[in-house]
Amino acid sequence: MGAARGQEDVAQEQAQGIALDTVEVVVGTGQVGVALDRHPLPPRPQGGGEAGPGPSIGRAMRLVMRNVAGQVVGVSSKSVFGQPGRVAGIVVGEWEERSPWAPLAERRGFTGNAVTVHGCVGTMDVADIVADTGALLVELIGKSIAYPGTNAFISHSGAEILVALAPPWADLIAAEYPAIEDVQRALWRHAALPVSWWPRQYHGYLEERDRVGPEGLVHLVERPEDVLVMVCCGLGNLHAYALHSFGPTKAVTRPF
Repeated sequence: MGAARGQEDVAQEQAQGIALDTVEVVVGTGQVGVALDRHPLPPRPQGGGEAGPGPSIGRAMRLVMRNVAGQVVGVSSKSVFGQPGRVAGIVVGEWEERSPWAPLAERRGFTGNAVTVHGCVGTMDVADIVADTGALLVELIGKSIAYPGTNAFISHSGAEILVALAPPWADLIAAEYPAIEDVQRALWRHAALPVSWWPRQYHGYLEERDRVGPEGLVHLVERPEDVLVMVCCGLGNLHAYALHSFGPTKAVTRPF
């Protein structure tokens, strides 16, 4: 995992030294995902809720970050709030067999065993009990992940966001969006706010950074490709996870 973890594209110095609580999300694909118990029987939650190897790997990575890379709160890291992920990490296996789309790593150019590292500032739950179509569910998820105070809106360096879908929601969405690119476009389209949602003192800031589109909308991320989508975790319905990036960080995928 160190190959993906060590790439300059992760913007490590910025991610670890900022005032936010950025931590690496490690997504295993192929046999790496299998080793992380991506689909244990009976289904159990992941992302820190399942007593498998993920938390141990995440904890080891965080110890390396502190004791080898030198992340020290108040010295090399501002860490205004921090988060549990900065202690135990966030490590999860992609559930490829239950995904209606190609695995995340494959879509990023790597087949077989691979690891994707995405820098995030925490996890955000998206819950719904009404949507009965994929289009309606995508609209709800897209609108939920776009809120004025997220760092993606104030960044001018190209933010990304990772959306994790449980298999039942992925199936519902895929019935209307069989191509993952269409899912990304729909999420991107709905993850936007009118500039009028911000107090007028913010309008100039957003306009100077070319964040305001011709229809007066401010998109959460610049392009549909910046909305990363994966399928993982348990079979309980009603939930998705959103993992917003700090801003200038970019996900990195490497074979493993």
